[in-house]
Amino acid sequence: MDRSGVDGRRRSERDFPQFSPPDALLLSAYTSALAEASRVGASDVACAAIGTGVKGWKAGISAALGIEAAARLAAAHAAVDADAGAGAGAGGGVRHVAFVIGGAPAWAEPTWRDWVRVAAALLGEPRCVGEARTPEEAKRVGSELSWELDGQAFAQQQREQRRRSLDGAHATLGSGSTAATPASQPSLLPLETLGEIRELLANRERGFSGVEIPLTPEQELRAERRRVMGPAAPS
Repeated sequence: MDRSGVDGRRRSERDFPQFSPPDALLLSAYTSALAEASRVGASDVACAAIGTGVKGWKAGISAALGIEAAARLAAAHAAVDADAGAGAGAGGGVRHVAFVIGGAPAWAEPTWRDWVRVAAALLGEPRCVGEARTPEEAKRVGSELSWELDGQAFAQQQREQRRRSLDGAHATLGSGSTAATPASQPSLLPLETLGEIRELLANRERGFSGVEIPLTPEQELRAERRRVMGPAAPS
């Protein structure tokens, strides 16, 4: 995914999903990896579908948070470019993120489909690199699917979010409160439109985030076997 370009879709005022453990940890795994790659001067990064193996994250959630992390990186680069008075891309850092899906076909096939579905829902239809005309054809011939991220639009969106957050904090303080707790950073992409994210948020409202019942070592081992060998045949 290249960070420049995108359709520049903007959203009206609305509530954005906030992140809390353990999805905050999954998001931070992506953001930390991309930030470190940018720090060491990498311009191109290949990233796996983090958390979708032994940890059991749904591919759609991992895809959404991975793409959100890429959008945040694009916004950060655009902000640096703007502060330096330079054109897009002049500041260096990661400019291309490739999410690579591999592994046993029983796992890789549905994971790949979920990633394409989520990326299309968040960013629009992909551009097929090469001669392929559809995502399925691209998969068959081994060519890439590409989306572009508009870092400047995302950076502007972040500035507006910060302004709204500060306005809310001032209103809270003005009503008699002695302190305001900053909210976690809202999403840049319309993650709440995805069924997997809505389910995650609904579970959170019920007081269940997934961290209360961690996998046992035996469950992790069974999950790893399923990932490597594929699901067992029905008896």
